[in-house]
Amino acid sequence: MFASLPLPDGLGLRTAQASDKPFITRLFHSSRQHFYLADVEQEFLATNSEQQCDFQLKGDGSRSPSAYTFKVEKQNETIARVSIDFSINTAHIVELRLIPEVLGKGYAKTILRALKEIATRQQVALTLFVNHNNRQAKQVYADLGFVYECADDVQEFLAWYPPSLARQ
Repeated sequence: MFASLPLPDGLGLRTAQASDKPFITRLFHSSRQHFYLADVEQEFLATNSEQQCDFQLKGDGSRSPSAYTFKVEKQNETIARVSIDFSINTAHIVELRLIPEVLGKGYAKTILRALKEIATRQQVALTLFVNHNNRQAKQVYADLGFVYECADDVQEFLAWYPPSLARQ
């Protein structure tokens, strides 16, 4: 689809390569710091966390085999990973994860706005899942016009529709 895409605010979207796996692994672990607070041997936690990371990466590939994975860069520093599965009627965000140092700086909104622009050009809905208890992310999605579609016990399914596909 595209190898790179300039974004506002000095951000760039680049197709992830096999050489990006160390960053993706560090990013996974950085979002699981609470995991290491458990009263269990650190070696067990590290092994378990590594297995979870591998499981997630393999799971993303099997659940969304046509997904594209991108890294987001700011001044040549990788700050995020975004994985998107493009189908005929939707662009589904499989994952959007930022490094802890840039959380709260508005980069997620910038990335999501760019994805909305791509969805508008492709005339498809932009969809994602968010955990019920992730109030901060749910607020960001609501601010950007994502609407609740349905839910299960753990997460909600949200969608954003380009103006030409807006639901009546």
